[in-house]
Amino acid sequence: MAENQKRLRDECGFEEQNSKRICLPGLIPSPAQGGSCISKETDFVEWEAVQLEDRMFAETRTQHVGATTSVVNICYGALTEVKAEVTHIQSPSSIAQPWTSFHSFNLRNQGGTDTWLLAEPNGTYFGRIDFLTASRLRGLRTLRGVSLCAVLASSDFDKIPRQTSRKRPRIDITINITGPEDFADTVGRTLEDAGAYLQHPVFLEAGIKYANPHYFYVGDGMIDLRHLIGPAPTAADVQSQRMSRAVEDAMESLGRARIPMSHSVDLRILEELLFTSVRLKPHQLEGVRFILTRENISSSTIVDREFLQLIDSRLLSQNLSPCRGGIIADVMGLGKTLTMLSAIAYVRKTADSYPGPTLVVLPSRQVLDVWDLEIRSRFRPGVMKVYTFHNDSRAKSAGFLKDCDIVLTTYHTLAADSKRAQVLQSITWLRIVLDEAHWIRNQSTQLFKATDDLRSEARWCLTGTPIQNSLHDLRSLLRFLRFSPLWAKSLFEKHIIDPLRTGSETCVANLQYLLRIICLRRNSSLLELPPLDTRMVPVTLHAEERRRYDGILAECKTEFERQVCTGQKPKMPSFLFSTIMKLRRLCNHGTAALGADASRSFVLSPTSENAGKDMCQFCSFGVSHFEATFTTPEGCPECGRLVETDRTSSQEAALIDLAIAAANIRPTITDYGLLSPTSSEFSLSPGSQGFTPSGFSSKLRAVVANLHQLSISGSKSIVFTSWRSTLDILGRMLSDIGIDYLRVDGSTNPLHRSSIVNRFQEDPSITVLIMTINSCAVGVTLTKADQVHMIEPQWNPAVEEQAIARAYRMGQTKAVTVIRYITEKTVEENIIALQAKKSRLAKFSMNDTTDGDFSGALEDMKFVLNPTY
Repeated sequence: MAENQKRLRDECGFEEQNSKRICLPGLIPSPAQGGSCISKETDFVEWEAVQLEDRMFAETRTQHVGATTSVVNICYGALTEVKAEVTHIQSPSSIAQPWTSFHSFNLRNQGGTDTWLLAEPNGTYFGRIDFLTASRLRGLRTLRGVSLCAVLASSDFDKIPRQTSRKRPRIDITINITGPEDFADTVGRTLEDAGAYLQHPVFLEAGIKYANPHYFYVGDGMIDLRHLIGPAPTAADVQSQRMSRAVEDAMESLGRARIPMSHSVDLRILEELLFTSVRLKPHQLEGVRFILTRENISSSTIVDREFLQLIDSRLLSQNLSPCRGGIIADVMGLGKTLTMLSAIAYVRKTADSYPGPTLVVLPSRQVLDVWDLEIRSRFRPGVMKVYTFHNDSRAKSAGFLKDCDIVLTTYHTLAADSKRAQVLQSITWLRIVLDEAHWIRNQSTQLFKATDDLRSEARWCLTGTPIQNSLHDLRSLLRFLRFSPLWAKSLFEKHIIDPLRTGSETCVANLQYLLRIICLRRNSSLLELPPLDTRMVPVTLHAEERRRYDGILAECKTEFERQVCTGQKPKMPSFLFSTIMKLRRLCNHGTAALGADASRSFVLSPTSENAGKDMCQFCSFGVSHFEATFTTPEGCPECGRLVETDRTSSQEAALIDLAIAAANIRPTITDYGLLSPTSSEFSLSPGSQGFTPSGFSSKLRAVVANLHQLSISGSKSIVFTSWRSTLDILGRMLSDIGIDYLRVDGSTNPLHRSSIVNRFQEDPSITVLIMTINSCAVGVTLTKADQVHMIEPQWNPAVEEQAIARAYRMGQTKAVTVIRYITEKTVEENIIALQAKKSRLAKFSMNDTTDGDFSGALEDMKFVLNPTY
């Protein structure tokens, strides 16, 4: 190998010498290589008629003079801010794929000159790069084996004419430089001498290592930098990241802030209300005090006026109304429900007369049942009169409700009532409590309008995420709370958002002041929980699964080309979303249950006649087509419930039966490739990747392998997946090897759900509970489980966090392990990569995102569909 490397250097005329990588950590800022260098038309020449000689690239990228096939090609990095003048593309349909975010083209030198031309796959030239960049590439012309590739974003690719024209648009490109790994230092020095510095590529073909000679490496050797590939942040991106960090810091600071409280709590009264076995934690008592303080009209008015005086005294001249209430934003597992119920009961007990009813609005019937159970199990009988306002048997008039202490309902029921009988709107409530209040973050939805129209003396928002995507999420909560005048968009932007844009040291002060007076937030450090560990289980598709996976991608491309050729305009979000859904389900089901119904799109446009049926019934009001198809592909964009309510088609069920019957024998532990009881590794045993006669997927065999081992060791496991059909197959596999399990999904009766959860918690012989994540990620306590299995990654990591919190919460005494199953070289890996990519970007937007970021989400889908192998 060393002799081959030396021969390469000698034949190319390089002297062996030591080199230094001179960059600071990260990358050296790239000089402007475009811009003024092409401001004159003379910078480009007429190149169509020029005889082109492709001497430098006569060799392919993997063939080098004097080299053997053992030479490894890598990407050294990219030159950015490059301009190219283009004519027209002859065959765009052969280049573009529906999920393409970037296009790459060969960049070839015109026979030893400073002219570099872009070539289509068929060899036709259609563009030329700017002269300044070309001159900087001069030193690379003699390096045989070093290749240049022009990368265009889809937006720039679309600017290229599709037929001959006098117009020659100038577009932005970047240039990836690849070649033998041994040439990295030489390429780096050559470009540095020419005043050019390599940046991270915006795109790189799968399977190519990226090692940048202009990057500062700690330790010996050049590590692969592929995780840094992606578009360089713009000035606007940097500003957004800075502002987003400021918002995160403001939220985190709440746990250390002194909370203005004027109310005391008589613990003896609380003891009279609660069962003797129930004792509120110190942070819960503090929460009760905060609620009572904010509901006191004198205390809240004084604090709010002091805040407005602090940020701008002119705000006091506004028509102010008292804000009695606020936001309880404790992280999951701290007991927000018990805290609020204790405050409600305390006010009821200490009032001189009946204070009036409290309306509690909840995201689902499941969570409603949790609140009802909390009241019955935590408080003495007769402490509070509770009524459930839900389903067709609900009260038709307000008279009965006015005598209750608590009325429980759901967002969907409230929205439906607001459009018909308006029973809930006819009452002036003592207080309104919104659980999971981020449901109303979008002010254009019927859910927000229905809650905003309610009348009450006090208002509360319970949510661990008062700011999910945009600061305007917080403004929606302020409007519901009647925190005047800052709920007005113009004043909120002027006094909260605009200071953040300045980037000064005090830019976050107004936001911090606002949150400290109106929002109570404590983090998980108060729980003193045992350790949480996360393990990844990579799963490799079997050859037949891989063939079907690739076939779905090919079908997607074929259908896209057919629609384009027939003059149709593909509905890109729905088109890509449907393909992603097919691929995700194949990763779970393999060849066992991939039928026509299993691969159809799950969401219809809200304007269609089936909108109310196929979309979640809770959130089908005022949701855009884009939101319905992308925001949470596994479910409703507002609540995350499965769009088809976890229905499994008869065709799909039949395919499952056929797959199992095909084996003609009862599967054994060996068939599933289970681990031996003594193994401690979370992976399949050697040779177990072979496809069994039963046709069960590689992934579910890995899941069952681990569940079998963990059951033997005495651990209790909860298993989450997006689809009921996955539970069908998994349940059959568990039964076949004798593992008793329980199951909860969207079709489970609420009363039966409670008994299932209780049995899992109390029965040591039941070691596995399988669940659909969108029906069980909230409102369930499963602290007897010490293993949480995530069968597939979710689009929104917060959904996974909520699911994990079912086990990792107050009351957990054992260390918890989260096991994530990721199918290699599939969309699942790309979803994980997308999550990591998003985490490096701005977490919060300063813009009102009511309408959603269509273009950004579309690019996310394209990113997920890009092949990774």
